[in-house]
Parts: sequence; structure tokens; C-alpha cells
Amino acid sequence: MGSPKDKFRDFAVAFWKTSKQDLDRAEDALKEGYYPYAVFHSQ
Repeated sequence: MGSPKDKFRDFAVAFWKTSKQDLDRAEDALKEGYYPYAVFHSQ
């Protein structure tokens, strides 16, 4: 088991990676004109 600080760091890194992927998907959707999909992934 890790310390609470390590657990939070792991959570923060995972959240950041997921957020970046969602923003990349939203950007691709905007380029393709799929606006509802872009809005969904940018929230």
C-alpha cells in the first residue's frame, strides 16, 4: 500500500491522461464536424 500522497499522485496522473485523451477526441470531432460528440468529450 502506498502513502496517501502517492495514491493522490497516481489519481492525478490518471485523471490528467484521461482528460488529455478526451480533449484530443473533442478536437478531432470538431475537425470532422461532429459537434455533439465534441461537446460531450470537452466537458
